[in-house]
Amino acid sequence: MSRQAIDPRLAGALAAMAIHDLRNLLAVAESSAYLADGNLDDRAFAQKHLTKVRATLRKAQELVSRCLEVSKGESVAKSPVPVARLWGDVTGELVVPPGVTVRIAPGVGEQVVSCEPTLLGRALANLVENAVDALGARGHGEVLLEAALRGSEIVLRVCDDGPGIAAGIAFAGVTTKAHGSGLGLLVARAVVVAHGGTLELVDTAAGTTFEIVLPG
Repeated sequence: MSRQAIDPRLAGALAAMAIHDLRNLLAVAESSAYLADGNLDDRAFAQKHLTKVRATLRKAQELVSRCLEVSKGESVAKSPVPVARLWGDVTGELVVPPGVTVRIAPGVGEQVVSCEPTLLGRALANLVENAVDALGARGHGEVLLEAALRGSEIVLRVCDDGPGIAAGIAFAGVTTKAHGSGLGLLVARAVVVAHGGTLELVDTAAGTTFEIVLPG
């Protein structure tokens, strides 16, 4: 595994990511435990949700461990990871409302990115979940997940055909969600910067596109 030093100033943002995403993961575990407890007579159904509880708690433990390592100034341990795996992990956890679709663009399976998959995966999940929430509030739309090579760099994009977001507030730490924290985009950018890359809002004619550029 290769290692790359992280700017210590990013430690606070990554610690915030642990808190932000741990809350979300614990909510998933709580929901699955509730469903299992209410359907103990259906062994297969209960077992399915108990398995999800265990898997979610493992993810929470891994996330906290990685964030704590980085927040203490330790480097990000990177290894080659197929982009298809990253997108698959993200979409596998999504709850997609009726009328909204999430699609992975063709060709993604051919791309590989050097990353710490737990951290980068949560950063990507924040972007995708924000897009799904925006379209869900409208009642319809599509989220498209892309990957492409640009010279020696790899580019990951999360695109949606929703109402869009003003460039001035994208990374301002504010939210329009009733129960949001405004941290999602900030911590996603911190994770990408820790990997030596950039995360920007791309100017498009319609919808919203966030673009991550990572070194090859």
